[in-house]
Amino acid sequence: FVAACMEWHGYRCNPESFMSHIAVAMDGSNSGLQHYSCMMRSEREGALVNLVPSERPADLYQTVANRVLEMAKEDAEKDREVAKVCLEAGITRKLCKRATMTFAYSSEEYGFKQQLMSDFMDPAAVDVLTGRLPRHPWATMKTDKEGVTKLDDGFTAAGYLARLIWKAVNEIVTDACTGMAFFRRCAQVLAHEGKGVLWHTPVGLPVLHLYSEMKSKKLKMFLHDREVRVITQTDPTEVVDKAKAADAISPNVVHSLDSAALMLCVLDGSDYGIKDFSLIHDSFGTNA
Repeated sequence: FVAACMEWHGYRCNPESFMSHIAVAMDGSNSGLQHYSCMMRSEREGALVNLVPSERPADLYQTVANRVLEMAKEDAEKDREVAKVCLEAGITRKLCKRATMTFAYSSEEYGFKQQLMSDFMDPAAVDVLTGRLPRHPWATMKTDKEGVTKLDDGFTAAGYLARLIWKAVNEIVTDACTGMAFFRRCAQVLAHEGKGVLWHTPVGLPVLHLYSEMKSKKLKMFLHDREVRVITQTDPTEVVDKAKAADAISPNVVHSLDSAALMLCVLDGSDYGIKDFSLIHDSFGTNA
């Protein structure tokens, strides 16, 4: 903020010859799906994440939001209350962005629901408690085990939206789904044989994807006047953690390729005499 103030002051003092030095971040358009569209040679999905030349920038998040909106309208016409609540509250690009972004990193329907709860439903519940909102915008009627019907705190809506976003993303990026399933299967087969997955990135860096199950130890601890029992992990075993191997392979492949792309950009820039870089993961700083 201070840097931006100094830039604005400098420009106002000398608008004709002021030269800006503030760094502007240039981010990838969902780098996870960019890598998968490249690996799968999918021009159609590459176009959704701006890897194919076009008149206007593509927006995958809005594409997903449009499909979710379409499905919710169909459900509302069938008189589904939760669909009507979601439409009234607003199905937007922002609502679908995080789930769509994390899809390429193995986030699934349950994860989508947790993200929606923490990003939208829980903050709205706090706003209701503090009086900033008169009612929860995502609340639907729910009947508990005792037969009492009352408004929930968006839990039903979060589950419903997670299902729609999951369905929309799987419809839109089918090639990426195929690639992710392939990596997942490789990790499962090798884990079953007690092996990890090994690959080399385009810059020659070897990556070993191997998660071991851990030995556990029960400990007795004392807190004031009572005994507390905890289980702690100690040393790795020779058994491969099959579930973790399958869940983590997609994000690990993408992150390794992201790092390779970043290093190649720096090496290429240095050939042109560029010695100063501002970068984080898939975000590169440049001048305004």
